[in-house]
Amino acid sequence: GQYAEERFFFNFESTSYRFRREELVGQALSELSSKHSIPRSSLWIQTKYTALGGQDTSKPLPYDPKSSVESQVKSSIQTSLRQLGVEYVDGLLLHSPLPTYEVCRRTFPSALIL
Repeated sequence: GQYAEERFFFNFESTSYRFRREELVGQALSELSSKHSIPRSSLWIQTKYTALGGQDTSKPLPYDPKSSVESQVKSSIQTSLRQLGVEYVDGLLLHSPLPTYEVCRRTFPSALIL
């Protein structure tokens, strides 16, 4: 019905450190909570890990490029959590390919255990 259509809104945010805007998204998330009483649990927030080949290396990186891919992913997630001001994200995307499928398989399960 019309009432249901008026009450529907999309609670989804996808971000990435690479876009250099996660702190702004974090401010918006804080405002949603404090000014609009929208709880974190009602939002779906996802971020992305971007491998070194997809990064602009002239700008600061969210990880040490000399560390293992597993460490890079963990550091990238921690950076996103800090900038977003949240304790968890609901989704993590691979923004650029990793060197091999095996590296991807080995990295992502371990990265999710912070």
